[in-house]
Amino acid sequence: MASRGHVEELLPDYHLGHLLPEEAGAVEEHLRECERCRRSLEEVSETLDALPYAAPQAAPPERVRERLMAEVRKPEEAGRTGRWDRIPAIVAAAALLAAAVLGWAYLEVRDENRQLRAEIQELRERSPQPGDLLVAIATGTDEAPEARGTAVMAPQAGELALGVYNLPAPPQGHTYQAWLIREDGEAVPLGQMQLDEHGDGHMTGAMPGPPGAYERLEITAEPRGAAEKTGPVYLRAAL
Repeated sequence: MASRGHVEELLPDYHLGHLLPEEAGAVEEHLRECERCRRSLEEVSETLDALPYAAPQAAPPERVRERLMAEVRKPEEAGRTGRWDRIPAIVAAAALLAAAVLGWAYLEVRDENRQLRAEIQELRERSPQPGDLLVAIATGTDEAPEARGTAVMAPQAGELALGVYNLPAPPQGHTYQAWLIREDGEAVPLGQMQLDEHGDGHMTGAMPGPPGAYERLEITAEPRGAAEKTGPVYLRAAL
């Protein structure tokens, strides 16, 4: 890997520890010399660390659990050596099951955020400066305690991408609406959210003014065609 070339495409795997030792070493060597990639790593790390809190919890199917436990119960092969031999079976089972849960959750997050990541990439390409994206995490209110969301803002481009997850179906005749809320309580509409059968949805919209001009982002259920914010808040993110 040439140290003079950028390594941004490797940063997600580097943060997650998925690179080979020599690849990770080359990335670290490059990061010592490249401020741009260091900024990109900070952004990638913040986004990846936030994603597990922005998507619903996911458990592996029962067939995954059964297959893992069957592997653990297999008789140990004769002559087998290695550090895993020193781990008690129950600990190995717990470790394998935990890895499966995390892996399955990662796949769920990856699939549910695919469209949002595409929208984020569009924001990145339109942003005047690399690494200027801001991330805000939305959590569900009492109306939807299991709901989560991720807002990614490109201040200099004046745009925002929003992904929501696990929202209940809106009341009959209503739709979800995203708003930016100023400190004085004024609500600036961002647009309507269309959900799939899982309660997940994505949207992009214009963001009038910098994020500092707003106190929070909210998702409410409003009558179709409503121009004002009057309904209950289902998701909220501090800005």
